[in-house]
Amino acid sequence: MAQIAGTVSGAGREIRGHNPATSSSWTQHRGKKSRSELEVLAQRYGWQPREFTLAELHRMSTDEILYREAFDKEHLQAAYDEPNRKEDQSKKLYRDIWKGKASKELTHAAFEATKTFSSRFPQYVPVDENHVKIQNYVFDNNLDPTKPESYEQAFRTLGASGELILSPAAIGIGKEEEIGGEKARNYSRDLLKPESELKREKRLAEQKRVHDLTSDQFKKENQHAWLDVDGIPKKLEKLPDNARGAVLGRMEHIFAEWAEQEPRWTHTQANRESLLQYLAANNFNYSVQDLNRAFLEMSAKGLLTVGQPVFDKAAFRREIAGMSSDEYRRRYTDSVFRMKADSL
Repeated sequence: MAQIAGTVSGAGREIRGHNPATSSSWTQHRGKKSRSELEVLAQRYGWQPREFTLAELHRMSTDEILYREAFDKEHLQAAYDEPNRKEDQSKKLYRDIWKGKASKELTHAAFEATKTFSSRFPQYVPVDENHVKIQNYVFDNNLDPTKPESYEQAFRTLGASGELILSPAAIGIGKEEEIGGEKARNYSRDLLKPESELKREKRLAEQKRVHDLTSDQFKKENQHAWLDVDGIPKKLEKLPDNARGAVLGRMEHIFAEWAEQEPRWTHTQANRESLLQYLAANNFNYSVQDLNRAFLEMSAKGLLTVGQPVFDKAAFRREIAGMSSDEYRRRYTDSVFRMKADSL
């Protein structure tokens, strides 16, 4: 078997030898390559000075990085500085948006992002103290002010430490209209969940509770469901005591059924009173159909505070993905389905 012989150079940087099997000389390099060696490699692999990203730099071989250090320092430094450059750009964008110096498109995107965030977290109390803290967090942590997720991250972090004023009553987990500090910090973790998640958890819990009822318990609990409420009882006080409670229960049942299928409904006392007054003034029936009719008419006239659609978007996307084009067109005629689809 042929042996490969070699000798160490005087400087100790290279081992040179000759392979008798192939009649070729070989060199094994030790340590940093010389500029001439790097130039040879550059010619072989087509390296030349150019702009490149930090991600590209991370994919380069050690030899190419050595070449960049020797012959392309400007672009190499620019790649290393990329994170700082992006951070500076993001902070400038943030400052420009909140000072009214950004483009209309970016300003609108930031405004829509804050609206989306607020619709997902109605427990966030829109006061200046909260706004300043949220904005400072987004800026200090180099978050994108045009993304709702940036404000959600700020909300969860600051809310968990009790730095925000929050409203348990707004999401139905308590009676307090506003809390902050230690009380907010030690409150139920539900206080920091999006409304859609709370609704889903509540719905699943209620389904389980109803499932576990005996038939007698279910009939007793839902006796109002068999009552016929053709219109709005305007003189409830004239009803016998045993009938008044049942009628009110049936009305509540109808309203809850409607509210569950209308993701834009914002649960406030003012909204509910306005909606019921509109029903009465227009002689609408107290039914899911007429509640929906009144809601759409009042929303179009700006008579209600309407939130962004709150529903499980991931599940809705999966539902759409399984539809045929004909089924999608048919379902799109439904106002609720159309509103959900348009919000994706």
